[in-house]
Order: sequence, then C-alpha cells, then structure tokens
Amino acid sequence: MEKIKLSLNDALSLEFELNGAVNQQTKEVIFNGLLSEKMSLKTKYWLTKLSDKLASEKKTIEGLRDDLIKKYGKEEEGQVSIKPFLDEEGKELNPEFTKFSQEMNELLLEEKEFEYNPIPLDDLAQISTEGRYNLIFKLVKED
Repeated sequence: MEKIKLSLNDALSLEFELNGAVNQQTKEVIFNGLLSEKMSLKTKYWLTKLSDKLASEKKTIEGLRDDLIKKYGKEEEGQVSIKPFLDEEGKELNPEFTKFSQEMNELLLEEKEFEYNPIPLDDLAQISTEGRYNLIFKLVKED
C-alpha cells in the first residue's frame, strides 16, 4: 500500500473519475466512471476499496456543505437554498453566497492522506475508453 495526499476537492474529483455521476433530477448518466469499464478483478477490487474511502469522504463533505447552505441560505417552499445573486439579472451578488463560497472553498483546499494499492500500467492495458482520468493516472505504477 502507498499513500497519496489529496485536497478534498481532488478527492471528490477522483471519486467522480472512479464512479461517474448521475443527474439527480433526471437520473441520466452524465459520466460512467472507470469502475464501469471491464478490467481485471484484482484491479477492480483495489479501485473499489479506494472508491469506498472516497465515497465516505464525499458523504462527509456533502453534509458539511448542506450545513453551510442552512447557515447562509433561506427557506423557500420548505427547502433551504442559497442563490448566488439577489436579483434576476445577476448583477447584485448575494453576500451570504460569498460567505458560503469562501467557507466551502477553504474546506475543499484541506488535504487528506489516502492509502491505495498502486495500479500496474499493464492492468489497465485492456481498457479502451474515451474518459479522462487525470487523478487516477497518479495512482498508476509504471514498470
């Protein structure tokens, strides 16, 4: 096992690269993620273990983001949200949104160390994809 230090923002991006994303409203797949590709079971095992750690971190970050929305947002029709602008034309910036963004950005800049099993480049050789996996490539061990 090796360790990699990532900002929380990069941890969220790596989780996205591994698992992809679905539009929560339409349930449409936006991006499939590397784990949806055919690969050796061993490689999928190690990537899934890392994905589980990242998903846990994502859940924590989303909870903190929701807390900030409650702190700075306003309740409308039973839901709390925060609008970036106070006017419809987008000319007057919402100062509460600015505070929310600053706190959220500070959080996402925090770094955390993650353990992972390096992925031999040969284990990815059979994957043919158009996806971009910039952070996953940091986990690849070139022989």
